[in-house]
Amino acid sequence: MELANFPVDADKYLDSAGALLVDKIINYENLDAELGDIMRTLAVPFHGLNIRAKAGYRVQNLGEAELGITIGDKIKIYDAFAASNRLAGYKLNIE
Repeated sequence: MELANFPVDADKYLDSAGALLVDKIINYENLDAELGDIMRTLAVPFHGLNIRAKAGYRVQNLGEAELGITIGDKIKIYDAFAASNRLAGYKLNIE
């Protein structure tokens, strides 16, 4: 985690002052539903996402300890994505 190179892309949808350049940020967890809403608003046919590229990526029922994620790691990840976390409503949970 020390040399992590996170794929931070906030510069693609925020201006230099941190203001949003797009109409809406949609959360990955709701991608299919929210994308469907946007497409309906735009009158674009949309039949849902049929490819689940990350469907098997998360290991179910394993906690951070089993995955080797420390509180320090969580803070580094959260801080790296602070701009997008703020807009998406994600909060750091370090219980």
